[in-house]
Amino acid sequence: MNDPTTMTTITTWQEYKNQAKDNYTNENYTQALISYQKALQKLQEEEEHQRQGNNSNDNSNSNNRHYQHESTRKVMEQQILLSNSVACRLKIGGLEMAVVAVEEAKKVR
Repeated sequence: MNDPTTMTTITTWQEYKNQAKDNYTNENYTQALISYQKALQKLQEEEEHQRQGNNSNDNSNSNNRHYQHESTRKVMEQQILLSNSVACRLKIGGLEMAVVAVEEAKKVR
């Protein structure tokens, strides 16, 4: 997947997550960690963008319920990405790196 002639532009957090899974499966833990971090960043950007859009849009009950459901789903995805980052850090550098990842995870809501 790292061959420049076959690389495609990644634009979504899901694509970064899939890339990370592939790298992890192939025991390329450093690249997997980088991709999980990029996925997390993209997911957080998407959440912020959606939050801003929700503030300016109609505040009907159905709109609020949809936003709350999406928000809950994205928090769960963030937790998965952070958990996978911990697994990568354990593979790369053992306990010390995993502790760093756990501290980062605690910062998420």
